[in-house]
Amino acid sequence: MGPAPVVKGNPVGTTYTATLPGSEKSGIRGSVSGSSSADGQGVVFSIELSGFPDASLGPFSYHIHDQPVPADGNCTATRAHLDPYKRGPMPPCDSTQLQTCEVGDLSGKYGRIDLAGKQIDSAHPEELRTNKANTFTASYTDLYLSTMEGETESFFGNRSVVFHQANSTRIACANFVLAPSS
Repeated sequence: MGPAPVVKGNPVGTTYTATLPGSEKSGIRGSVSGSSSADGQGVVFSIELSGFPDASLGPFSYHIHDQPVPADGNCTATRAHLDPYKRGPMPPCDSTQLQTCEVGDLSGKYGRIDLAGKQIDSAHPEELRTNKANTFTASYTDLYLSTMEGETESFFGNRSVVFHQANSTRIACANFVLAPSS
């Protein structure tokens, strides 16, 4: 259908957060928060995670998936990446042309999580990360996602974030929920 449009008019002060509590299957814990930007254009993401499995299983990718995680915690039930413009996963996302990527392909756009400390897959190194002792932090603005429920196909607040090993195995997932207004 074409490239994703820049999302404008996101309601200022709206935040959705996915919280990963850690589990027997995956020790990944922390949060992924997306807040409308001060000018309502795009979403500012803040990611703070720890407890990743062995670095040899990475680099780890992460995406916003089309469906929420069901009550049984089955990450596979989240289906495919959020992709309202029908781009598809191949060819891989070009991080120099973010509007052409799947809307939910966060690691394709901003870089995979590489616990070995190498900067890979990102044309945006100034925005990213700290990698220490199986932790990951990142902050960036994505212009193609939305916090406007019902107003755009790029709304992510009723969806999930999923983390994958390098071989694409899904190892952790959580639903986005609306954060209380401050």
